[in-house]
Formats: sequence, C-alpha cells, structure tokens
Amino acid sequence: MLKGLGSSAFAQFILVLQHILLVPFFLEAWGADGYGRWLALSAFISYLSLLDLGGQAYIANLLAIKHAEKDWKEFSKVLSEGVSLFLFVGTAALIVFLGGMWVFSIYPTPGLGRTLESWEVWVLVLLGFQLLFLQIPCGVYGSVYRATGLYARGTMLGNLIRGLGILISLILLVAKVSAVVFAVGVVLVSLLTAVVLIRDSRRVIPVCRELSIEWSSFKQGFRHFNGSLYFWLMALAQTVKNQGVLLVAAYFLPPALVAVLTTHRTLSNLSGYIGVLFQGPALPELSFLWAEKRMDDLKRISFLGIRIVVFLTGASAIFVWLLTPQIYQGWTRGELQISYVLLGILLVQAVLAAGWQTACWGVIAVNRHQSVAFAFLGNSITTILLALWFAPQWGIEGIAFAGILADLFFGFLLYPYLAADFLEVSSIKIFGQILWAMMGIVPLGVVAYICFRLFAGWSGIGAYCLFSMLIVYPLFVFVAGKDETARCISFAKSLLIK
Repeated sequence: MLKGLGSSAFAQFILVLQHILLVPFFLEAWGADGYGRWLALSAFISYLSLLDLGGQAYIANLLAIKHAEKDWKEFSKVLSEGVSLFLFVGTAALIVFLGGMWVFSIYPTPGLGRTLESWEVWVLVLLGFQLLFLQIPCGVYGSVYRATGLYARGTMLGNLIRGLGILISLILLVAKVSAVVFAVGVVLVSLLTAVVLIRDSRRVIPVCRELSIEWSSFKQGFRHFNGSLYFWLMALAQTVKNQGVLLVAAYFLPPALVAVLTTHRTLSNLSGYIGVLFQGPALPELSFLWAEKRMDDLKRISFLGIRIVVFLTGASAIFVWLLTPQIYQGWTRGELQISYVLLGILLVQAVLAAGWQTACWGVIAVNRHQSVAFAFLGNSITTILLALWFAPQWGIEGIAFAGILADLFFGFLLYPYLAADFLEVSSIKIFGQILWAMMGIVPLGVVAYICFRLFAGWSGIGAYCLFSMLIVYPLFVFVAGKDETARCISFAKSLLIK
C-alpha cells in the first residue's frame, strides 16, 4: 500500500508538471489560437476513452482474484480474453472513426459548419490510433501489475515513460514543429510504452508469456461485458455529472460565474483527490484478501481506509480553505471573486465523499458493483435535475448545494448500507468509522480558527502549519489506531533501509 501510494503520488506530480510546464511552450510554438485548437481536438478524442467500457477495472479485479487463488490457467485465460476483446473492439472503433474523419473532410462537420482541415484530420487520426489501438488494450494488459501485487512497479514504469514523453514534447515544441508532427511524437511515446510494458511484464510475471491474442479469445471475452459495463456506467455517470453541472451553469449564469464555479471545483478537488490517491493501490489488496477468504483482515483494512482517507481529506480541506484567499486573486489575475459559501459547500462535499466512496472500495474490488453503479447513475441524474431547479434562484451556490444533496441521498446514506451488506456488519459500524475520523478533524479546525484570530494572511497559514504539525501525529494515532500506526511506521522504516 505504501509503495503504491508513493508511486501514485509521483504519477500525479508528473501529470501536474506536464500540464503546467508545457503550456508556455505550446503558446510559444503555436500561439494562443493554435494551442486552443489543439486542446479542442484533444478534448474530443478524450471522449473515445469511454470505449474502454469499464474493461480495465473489471479485468484487473478478476486477475487479482485468480492471482490470489493461484489459478494460473484461469489467469492467463482471462488475460487473453480481455486483451483480445478490447484490441478487436478498439480496432473496429478505429475503422469506424477513420470513416468518420473521411466523411467530415468532405462534408461540413456538425457544430463547426465547415469541413475539417487536412491537418486536423491527421491529428485526430493519429490521436485516435494512439487511444483506440494502443492505450485501451495496453491499459487492460497493464492491469497485470496491479493484479499481481506489483502496482508500484507498473506505476513507476509509466512514470518514467511519461517523464520521457514530457522531454520529447519539450524538444518538439522548442523546434516549433506542426501539430501533426507533435501528434506523431505522442504515438511514438505510446508505442514505446507498449514495448516496455510487454517486455518487462513477461520478465517479472511469467504467466504473461502465455498470453494469446486470437479470435476464439475475442469471442469468449464477451462474457466479461456484463460486469465491465457497470464500471463503464459509473464512469459515464461521473462524466455526465461533471459536464452536466457546467452546462446547467452555462445556460442560466454569466460566463464569469461559470469560471468561478470551475475554479472553486478545481481547488476543492485538491482535497478530494486524497481518496483517488489511495484507491489505486488499495483495490488489489482488498481483492487479494477477499479471494483468500481473510474476511477479518478485509474488514480491518476497509475500516482503516475509511478513517485515514476521511481524516486526510478533512485536514487538506482545512488547508485549502485557509490558502484560497491568499492565492485566488493572483491565480485568476483579479478577474474572479471568491465565493466562500461555494467553496465551503464543495469542501464539505469532498469530506463526505471521502467517507461514502471509500466505504465501497471492497465492493468494487471484487466486482460486486452493480448496485454501486446504479447509485452513481441516480446521483448524477439527481444532481443535474436539482441544479436545474436551484440555479435560476440561487446561482452557483444553488448548483453546488444540488450536488451535496444528491451525494447525501445516493452516497452518504446509501453506500454504507451496501458496504455493510458486503462486509456482513451493521451499517452503524460503517457510519461510526466516518464519525470517528471526523472527530480527528475537529482539533485541526480549532487550531485554524485560533491562528487566524491571532494572525492574518500568510502569517496565519504559517502559524497553522506550525501548530498543526505538533498535533497531527497524535490525531493520526487516534484515527488510525496505535497498532496500525506502528505497522505503517515499521514498514516505512524498512523501505528506507532498503
């Protein structure tokens, strides 16, 4: 878990670095207009990632269970079926996509009122090939690292190649190559990723050598669609929710308020991301425990995950709340004003989500996620309907309130019952873990209040950081438990020695 957490955090650092570092080079190479058109094409292509159809998550869970059961024959069969299925699906989708690009290079594209320019067609074709033929099948194949306890190794391999990709991108942009040449570079980095992934996995995971990509595996792979589509439904519901809320805001409110909502969501996501950071390395461990029928350990780790994620999310939410007034004006160049009500709603929503989403990690890890998927869908639809109702009267704060109401009903009040049924415990036990962690957040809130009553601005933030560091360890022990904290410290020391 700790190795996986470290590699996952490093992956996000590289991702943030990529988004921040490359922007000025894009602008220098292509200008604002050229960069904007590249972003538009990239955004369009990104929707094709939904053709993953939830396969990566579903296949990864199945492989993890077969690995824990040491059923290597079934492991290789599931891997062959998964890779064959999504390689053939990606290839078929790519053929259809190429046909669409040919049509829109001749006839006006809906929404644009013109035909696509030749360079736009080439960029879309190259990026479509990279996503459909390389990224999606490799994503399914790459789940073998997660499924065999090598999550950290697989993630760090990806980090190294992604870092090389940033370097290649910088070289191409400094040379001011065209968007088409840059897209070729993106494809070459993906090809390199596939080669490294295949060679390394076959060396460290011997069962990968038994992979067979053939028509019979493709046909048999359809048996996995029933389970994977529920993961796809979850991803679709989340996408619809995020984009739908922005569309509602754009319809009822001025563009400046849409920007306010977007920037405040970005800030609140800094705390909400804590759960995402832990989820990647946690899911395979939960799959292993369930497959090995170690239910007591599964319950213990599930409860521990809830408490730690809620506590860290709450602690980071307090820091975001204190930091925002100091950076928001400079970040938005004075064009936007802070809404403390909006920020407060979004941060509370992030803390609540840390509890109810983490509670069902075990359910997701063993592919019993059908009810979770429908809850996601209900949450998404309810959020948009309530946003349509609240937006005309209460603006962006009403839209945010719609989100937290939907989360309360379809998440906070429902997920603990689904988790309790899976873990065979009382739902009160699940709610108790969330409440326990929230009690650990309260002292940090008190310290923040006192510091900003005595100091102002950056002095208050500095005082809060100093005093919170003095109490965060005993609070973590209170939340995680003395024995669990000792285990974490012991393992961390062993890593440092190695």
